[in-house]
Amino acid sequence: MKQQHIAAALSALIFMLSAAGCGTSFSPEDWKAADQLGRQKMARSLMREYDIVGWTESDVLLLLGPETSAEPDFRYSIPEDTADTLVYSLGEAKYCVLRLLVVTLDENRTVTKWELVDHSM
Repeated sequence: MKQQHIAAALSALIFMLSAAGCGTSFSPEDWKAADQLGRQKMARSLMREYDIVGWTESDVLLLLGPETSAEPDFRYSIPEDTADTLVYSLGEAKYCVLRLLVVTLDENRTVTKWELVDHSM
């Protein structure tokens, strides 16, 4: 009986920990429809499920849509936002810190690196 209670408690704890840390599952359709906070919740799932290193810029744009830092009302100067990157703003990670998904491209417009970057505003 005691072992059943321990097993049930462990199962509940594992469920709570996994639910708290996993965010929202990524899907291309949900990503494209989401606001910045919604994308921030999907970012880790996206990075676990996909390895886009070696993908073309066109492939990335099909998966994620156009970069969000290119929007006309984007207010921040982002040093990571260059001609060799695609930058997706994921909203504030904490006060005055903007979380970005930065995709780096080589001269052939092929992904060489992608990472989550926290940028102080």
